[in-house]
Amino acid sequence: MAEALPDACGVVECRVVEATAGTRLAPGLAGAGLVVPSVPGELLAPLAALCEWLEIPYAGASPRASTLAADAELAALALDRAGLDVVPGLAVDAAGAAGLDYLDPVRIRPAGRPGPFGRSIATTRASLRDGLHLALALDERAYVEEIPQGMAVMVPVLDDGTGNLLTGAVHEIAPGTLFAADRPAAPGDDWHDAHLSPTDGASVRRAARAAYRALGMRGVVSVEIILDGRRALIGAIDPAPAQRPHGLTARQFAASGTAYPQLVAAVAHAARG
Repeated sequence: MAEALPDACGVVECRVVEATAGTRLAPGLAGAGLVVPSVPGELLAPLAALCEWLEIPYAGASPRASTLAADAELAALALDRAGLDVVPGLAVDAAGAAGLDYLDPVRIRPAGRPGPFGRSIATTRASLRDGLHLALALDERAYVEEIPQGMAVMVPVLDDGTGNLLTGAVHEIAPGTLFAADRPAAPGDDWHDAHLSPTDGASVRRAARAAYRALGMRGVVSVEIILDGRRALIGAIDPAPAQRPHGLTARQFAASGTAYPQLVAAVAHAARG
């Protein structure tokens, strides 16, 4: 996204500051007119706090909102308290994981690391143990959640800076799957239009916007939703979806009428507004 800022927003200079181990970010960010995050979800809160301290406009959510959205357990609690339907789940540490037994298919992911890494689907007692081991290798807690039957979709949301929430076209995560346990653990990058009815499409977008507001988000966020009969259950929240020019998020917004330059301009405008 950084490369598109000059043309989309009239930015005079644009540079990439790499957040590598041992790097001091403050000197690299000092003097910037706008910081656009392109980091894993678990690093959003520290980056937001640093920009807040340096008083630099930041094209992302506040430290508090970023912390909530990046933690599966905290996000589920916040969404539930806001009255939204959430996929049931449980966060466990290594000690708690040792006491879990397999009952039904579940999805396992690192509780504090949004994104595709460390995810798995457990359909047996052995795969449950393997999935917990994988997730706990990346985070001190694993989030174990039910896999409701229904269509799994994903929709990106963005506050354009005027109070209007833009949504991209709805992506079907696993087209053609008959059973919930057959879905992939992560959504992937291939774009599949969900072809929802007007009623279901409105329900999904309404749930995604409500989740965005409940978590106090800003910038682009992807919301996973399971259409379970008449309910729209909110699943994983990705507060840092990849925003490459031809990536899934960009294609979803383009399919809904927001071209990539407009998307970049909206992100920058929201941060400066």
